[in-house]
Order: sequence, then C-alpha cells, then structure tokens
Amino acid sequence: DGLGPDDDDLLTSIAQFDLLSNVVAIGEAQLGHPVPGRVYYPNFARFHQHRIEPAVERLLSDADMRHALFPLGDGELALALVDIDEKARQEGWRFDGFMGWEHTPVGDFISASLPESTPDG
Repeated sequence: DGLGPDDDDLLTSIAQFDLLSNVVAIGEAQLGHPVPGRVYYPNFARFHQHRIEPAVERLLSDADMRHALFPLGDGELALALVDIDEKARQEGWRFDGFMGWEHTPVGDFISASLPESTPDG
C-alpha cells in the first residue's frame, strides 16, 4: 500500500494484523472448528497498544468487519479480548510493550460486555 520497508506504518499494520488474527483464531475455536496446537500467540505484545488499538476500536464499531472476523456476541468478544489482554501483558512486560486495555474504549467495551458470572462458575 505504498509503504516502504523502513516506514513505521508498516510495523503498525503488521501488529494490527497479528492482533486481528488472534481474535479470529479465538472466534474459530469458540465456534467449535478445530484449531491445531496453540490457538494464538500475541506477537504484537512487544509494542505499545497505540499500534493495535485502532484496529480493535474499528472491530468494535464496524459491523461488516466484526461479522467477517468474529461473528459471535459481545460477551464472547469481550472474553476473547480479556484473554488476549492477559497473554499480551505477560509478553509485553518483558519488552516494555503492551500494558492492557484499561482506560481505553476497548476497556470500556469489555467492562460493559463481559457476561455476568453465574453462582456455580
């Protein structure tokens, strides 16, 4: 898309693609499709969330994108983002990278959309 190999936007684009591939992999696993081996790995976690957050915010607001990449409900997506957050923080901590979704529109979506826990679970 007109980006050179030294263009910082190229790195941002790759990090966003990686994050979205994580969302898709989790969604496919939740739909019952076989996903061999580990379902996903947050390679993007070495970088700060400002690189990936625009892609997640678009996923939350663009119905066509959401349907194509994660055709499950808000609760399932919130759970997927929490899982990604936990793994990405573990990796990001080692590299002073990803720090989480707190105080962001993504964090607000998660808080509003997480399914309520049941008394037995």
